[in-house]
Amino acid sequence: MDIEYLLFLQNFRNSINDALTPFMEAISYFAVSVCAYRPWIRDVRVLPAGDAIKTATGYSFPSGHTTTATPIYGGLALS
Repeated sequence: MDIEYLLFLQNFRNSINDALTPFMEAISYFAVSVCAYRPWIRDVRVLPAGDAIKTATGYSFPSGHTTTATPIYGGLALS
């Protein structure tokens, strides 16, 4: 994933004062690993929300966001 896109998302998260962070962190517990390193390991400009550096273990892809949003929005699109 392009670092510039991740930085864009980081700025969005900061602009809404982390309002969605607790929800996204809860969903991310359902992530399955395919060996994609976490963004802050790849580039120091990416700063994770909250205490993710301490609590996020393993790899980051696909994220819980992806594995949850795909069936929900995919199902809505088909209906």
